[in-house]
Amino acid sequence: MSPEPISSELRQVLRALRLSPMLATLPERLVLARSRKMAHQDFLELVLSDEVSRRESVSAAAAPHTTEGCVAREAYVVQDSAVSWRPAIGANRVIFGA
Repeated sequence: MSPEPISSELRQVLRALRLSPMLATLPERLVLARSRKMAHQDFLELVLSDEVSRRESVSAAAAPHTTEGCVAREAYVVQDSAVSWRPAIGANRVIFGA
């Protein structure tokens, strides 16, 4: 069985739901579903599980860079605001990271 083309209507729906990356594997998954005579629910679970895996891998790849940048900036903002908002408190009396 060869993969069938995906209709433009389905492409628009997937795009509207922000699921357009599924288009990369959907034709092959349709062929697999037909050859195994999968139930609709099983097919839906399969393609949605693929999307969850894809998002987790993208998220995991971006996480170390994102986390490092956020932590450093948050620490800087806390230090800066603690001293500048209350100038009556001396820097030696401000406790960071208690």
